[in-house]
Amino acid sequence: MVDDIDSSGNLQNPATWKERGNEQFNKGEYKKATECFARAIELDPDYLPAWNNLGYTLLKMGKIEEATRINKKIKEIKNKSVKSIPAPSPTDKSSLEEPINSSFSPDKEDIRKKYENGEISYTQYQVYLHGEETTRENPKK
Repeated sequence: MVDDIDSSGNLQNPATWKERGNEQFNKGEYKKATECFARAIELDPDYLPAWNNLGYTLLKMGKIEEATRINKKIKEIKNKSVKSIPAPSPTDKSSLEEPINSSFSPDKEDIRKKYENGEISYTQYQVYLHGEETTRENPKK
């Protein structure tokens, strides 16, 4: 049960629960891992890394139908997220070529794939595209 897991870290941060889930997964404790990933998703229903890891864990457990449902949910979240990204205006001075930081300059396709795979957050993706933080239509508080 999740209660048995070390309680250090910010328990209101979904990344904390995703990392705990990863630790449990690496120990072969798949049931505990799914509980941790579910807690991360409860805190942020659009947190793709937790959804991805939950789906993979269910697949490892042989729960193919559940993993397939998770995969469909991931696609829904990605589609919702991509539709909410505003197109840059022609007068916008920020360039799509502008890197997240000057020491590393990934190409646009790599960044888009990282976002779609849940490797970077919506905010990080927006910073890369527009050079500043933007908020979602319905930001989480």
